[in-house]
Amino acid sequence: MTIASWIALIASCGWLYWGLILFYHGTYDDVYISQRYADNLAAGEGYAFNRGEAVEGASNPLWVFLIAACRCFGMNGVFAAKVAGAACALLLPVVAVALAVGMAPDSPPVIAGWLVGLSAPLAMWGVNGLETPAYALAVTLGLMCGAADLTRLHGWPRAAPAFAAAAWLRPEGPLLAVPYLLAMAWRARHHRGARRATVQAWGIVAGGVGLLVAWRFALFGVLLPNTYYAKLANPEIWPGGDGRQYVIRGLAGAGGVPLLCGMAAAFVMRGVVLSSVRLTAATVLCQICFIWWTGGDWMDGYRFWVPVLPACLTLAAVGAGALWRTAAPSWGTGGRWLVAACACWLTIVHAIQARDPLEEKLGGYTTALMQGHGRVAQWLRDRVSPGTLLAIADAGYVPWFTRLPTVDLLGLNDAFIARHPPRACADYVIERRRPGVVVLAQRDHRGVWPLDRLIAARSDFERGWRQVTRVNFPAYDLVVYLRRDLSLLPRR
Repeated sequence: MTIASWIALIASCGWLYWGLILFYHGTYDDVYISQRYADNLAAGEGYAFNRGEAVEGASNPLWVFLIAACRCFGMNGVFAAKVAGAACALLLPVVAVALAVGMAPDSPPVIAGWLVGLSAPLAMWGVNGLETPAYALAVTLGLMCGAADLTRLHGWPRAAPAFAAAAWLRPEGPLLAVPYLLAMAWRARHHRGARRATVQAWGIVAGGVGLLVAWRFALFGVLLPNTYYAKLANPEIWPGGDGRQYVIRGLAGAGGVPLLCGMAAAFVMRGVVLSSVRLTAATVLCQICFIWWTGGDWMDGYRFWVPVLPACLTLAAVGAGALWRTAAPSWGTGGRWLVAACACWLTIVHAIQARDPLEEKLGGYTTALMQGHGRVAQWLRDRVSPGTLLAIADAGYVPWFTRLPTVDLLGLNDAFIARHPPRACADYVIERRRPGVVVLAQRDHRGVWPLDRLIAARSDFERGWRQVTRVNFPAYDLVVYLRRDLSLLPRR
């Protein structure tokens, strides 16, 4: 790369670093679910949300293992997760440049690093505390190494370990490995010398996924994570979103029509390595299918898009670079600098326009989370006896902060609720578990979640529990009920 290209890459990493600082204090409630699993694991209580209960509510075991290891060395878990995520995010522009080199050796690869570094969703999720940036790095590394694997007849399949690691970071990780494995198999069919590397690639990925499934079955007795049953197999408990709209909004937020045009140009311009381009596009398509099927995600910033966002932007950069290589010689030196400056300016403007709303939404959510769930958590820690069973739908910050055993009313961390209809779940909570404290989310005196509504409408709940406090959360109120045979601790 030229000196100007190196300057542009360093500038994009600097922009991303600035974005990571701006988004650092934003944290979603789901982050604290992984934190609770990591805390229990570090304390020797196993991979569990509640001590002694075998359920996989955090479907990112490799990320939980990393946080737990940091906790064992005395680090704050949330801080460790944010720093690890930021490190992964900062590596992505560099990996995107390497991926672009594999796709189009003669095009300026720095365009990919520039676009990835300016990505507002990547900066936001880089320091939110979830596994998203590590998963995005594993996928992008897999594509980068996969591009090299498909052009070599011999040698170790370097992409396979990255895709195997992706399976331990997200449930859909094995799905994104499928295009790479099929491409390797297709190559082996036409080149006998590539068969050994293909067998190795399939063995490594299958071994990683098989080890994950064996670990899951040994600990929890199931083949799929509990989040699958809660979110996809039980829509009465967890209403799904519109996957089609999520895909459209994610594409629009990532660049819209210019992004699609750049990706399309990567297929038709000369000088590109089509095997790498097709592999990357197929991987992106697999993620789109996953989003379409699952309905997307409730959090801002297109979290399900971020893992393949570097791949999308790299495809667009390769298309733009091929167009530049074709047209730039006729513009002269001054014309090339003018076009490059205008392109940089337009991408910066788009980055600012995409970043500001995300920063405002995440900041507002985090403030509201601390004012609502934070106040409830502090109140419970001060007024409720340790060991009291808690039932709550937003089972992130409050259970993590209070360390109370918890019934997750959305079923993410409760195997029974994840697999049964709402009425059976209400009987299970009130008659079998009989929590000492129940926190219901209510809007206009009506439950927000299906199970909240059923519990609040039960006569035995009204007889057996009494309201002790109510805390306002911008979207709804958090109403705390105490079982009538229990008493509150004195005020501190």
